[in-house]
Amino acid sequence: PMLESCYFCYAPFTPFDTFFSCLYCKNKFHFPCGTHLSAPGSGGCTSARDVFCNFCTIEIFPFQTINNDHIDIFDLHEQETDPRSDNINDVLNQTFNQIDPDNNLIDLNINTGSISELEFNKKFPNSKSSASLSILNLNCRSLSKNFSPLTDFLSIINFKFDIITLTETFIADNDFIGFYKSAGYHDPFFDNRKAGTLHRGGTVIFVNNKLTVSPRDEFHMDGLENSWVQIDRPRQKPVVIGTIYRPHSLNKDKFFEILDNQLTRLNALKLDVIITGDMNINLLQSSSTAEEYVDLLNSNGFVQLIKQATRIIPTYQSLIDHTITNIATSFTNSGVFSSKIGTSDHQPTYVIFEKYS
Repeated sequence: PMLESCYFCYAPFTPFDTFFSCLYCKNKFHFPCGTHLSAPGSGGCTSARDVFCNFCTIEIFPFQTINNDHIDIFDLHEQETDPRSDNINDVLNQTFNQIDPDNNLIDLNINTGSISELEFNKKFPNSKSSASLSILNLNCRSLSKNFSPLTDFLSIINFKFDIITLTETFIADNDFIGFYKSAGYHDPFFDNRKAGTLHRGGTVIFVNNKLTVSPRDEFHMDGLENSWVQIDRPRQKPVVIGTIYRPHSLNKDKFFEILDNQLTRLNALKLDVIITGDMNINLLQSSSTAEEYVDLLNSNGFVQLIKQATRIIPTYQSLIDHTITNIATSFTNSGVFSSKIGTSDHQPTYVIFEKYS
């Protein structure tokens, strides 16, 4: 059987490795791969108790926005500036606002605005316009584990999604081609740099076999897990579909550089583009990273369409599964399903475009 792997580096654990398991997200990490709180366990393949990985720590605990610059200003006796000056007072007021628990505690009663399958069916009956394009996106956290729950979920929806994009599939082969061919989808488009060797991660795109599709592997971005296809339809402009998984190991500056170059390239080719995926950037939380990300999208003429929480853990909700596009004028509806798909801790998202030509 396949060995369990570190959520951060994807390397399988050996019998001599020590790891810890996050209390909230339940993912397992090598010690060097995930900063943690509380003392870890020890011994061969022994997990820790009551510990939190760095990713959940950043998300669920207050004061995480404070950096060293904010801490340094408290040592006023080392500051040459008069502490009574307006400048220092402004800085202090800003800092105190940031560390005030009333401004930092997480609201656990966030309204996700999610929708059930039955509500979705009422909102979008069978009579779907032939000019529309529908996309379902999910971080499935292992397609082999969650294949049956995913197909059960899809069987409840009134109409078949034109595009299904999946991240963190954790599969290394084409085990599921037969099913999707019989269900009316083309053979899946895997991240071609990973197919056949993948133990963790992995992106996949499924396309309705009523659509004409071709791979666009030339758009593959090194350093990310990603898949790309082009949809062609008579008398309509083609649209390029991509799906991305940004691993935690890729720092945000490098990710922004790669993404900016890609969006610039796609725009230069005058292509209509829709990109889905797990970007691991929480847009429900105000931060410099989120602001920089949105500015990057806007500067390239792209917008992010998902507005509700897409990952929910016991104490926190985040919006990290995004759909971005440069054809938002034809966008009609987006949302997040309330259903859990098997063991995945991400919610499925959908976007429906009308007359996207």
